[in-house]
Amino acid sequence: MNDPVYIVIPAYNEGKNLEKLIPYLFSIKIKNLSYIYVIDSNSSDDTQDIMNKYIRLYKNLIYIREERRNGKAYSLNKVLELIKDGIIIIHSADCYMDESSLNALIEKISGDVVAAMPLVEPILRYRNLAEKVSFFSWIISNETSKFLYQKGMLGHLGNDIIAIKRKAISFIDPLAINDDGYLALQLIKKGYRIALVEDAKSRIKATSSFIDYLNQRIRIDIGHKINKKLLGASSTTLKSIILVKPLIGSKILLITLRDYFPRSFIYIPLLILLELFVTVCSNLLSKFYRPIVWPIAYSTKDLFELEEDLLDKHGSCRMEK
Repeated sequence: MNDPVYIVIPAYNEGKNLEKLIPYLFSIKIKNLSYIYVIDSNSSDDTQDIMNKYIRLYKNLIYIREERRNGKAYSLNKVLELIKDGIIIIHSADCYMDESSLNALIEKISGDVVAAMPLVEPILRYRNLAEKVSFFSWIISNETSKFLYQKGMLGHLGNDIIAIKRKAISFIDPLAINDDGYLALQLIKKGYRIALVEDAKSRIKATSSFIDYLNQRIRIDIGHKINKKLLGASSTTLKSIILVKPLIGSKILLITLRDYFPRSFIYIPLLILLELFVTVCSNLLSKFYRPIVWPIAYSTKDLFELEEDLLDKHGSCRMEK
């Protein structure tokens, strides 16, 4: 496939991460890369100064600064107005993939497979309880995606880096918080397929505090509720699968318990209790939640402080299976 490739990075106060990520992306060989877009939602940090420096260095870098923070969906829609064809990689500013993983996502898009997502490689820094809980949350997400993809049931996009065919998607409702989940539901309703690329790994920093973890999970949970109202369907997360097809959901949990024994018997019950708390909170807060100004999990923003180890050793700090 020779479609042009565009990387789109929505950002709010991500200056220190963009300072590392942009040179990294331009240093690797991404198949048919045309432009990298950074949409700055009126950041109050040094994002503007860093990007003004980089647009003089990289001719294929386009920097758009919004006058106010309007939300991620609004930012993505602004770029969708500019890009009419090709493949778009929606890329968070606080994570990264290696060259082969990025290209594997691109190459997976063919025929009625119009979107692809990676697995997550969660990175631990302090190895405290909060990080280990976050680690197992990502592991359960990985196992859910693998099981559903193998069964032809995957109806979700996520993991902070996704590749998607531009002509297959429409604009995102500005109320959507989980933009990737929204796009996945949009594609499924149109009859397209989503692929999971198991060889591709998105390296994401695990949350180092329970406050950050809960903020993250509550926002995501409310986001799924909003998507269901907007599109009349639910993403294929483990929680939604358990509600609709409890036998399949239980099987995914049992597989994870078995494969990660004995630690799984500590962290997975704890995760279930936390998720019950998240559900209660999201039900109470969903009517008052402001989708534009979402809580930021600051302890996930220090991935590139570990950059030397991460880029050289590909995650030596990760929690080994």
